[in-house]
Amino acid sequence: MGKCNCRQGEKVIDAGHGAEALPREIAETRIPLIVDLLEPPDTTLFHALFATDPENVAV
Repeated sequence: MGKCNCRQGEKVIDAGHGAEALPREIAETRIPLIVDLLEPPDTTLFHALFATDPENVAV
């Protein structure tokens, strides 16, 4: 296993799976979806990608 270069408490997806960090400016892009209890214009791409329950993502 490789050494983790993450901050304490951060969850990391192994680079061996081809995952890369999502730039903050992209993660904070506002999207026209309802995710959990968030509605536009407060919903961001990050919320939709990492929703706790994918069934709670609606147009």
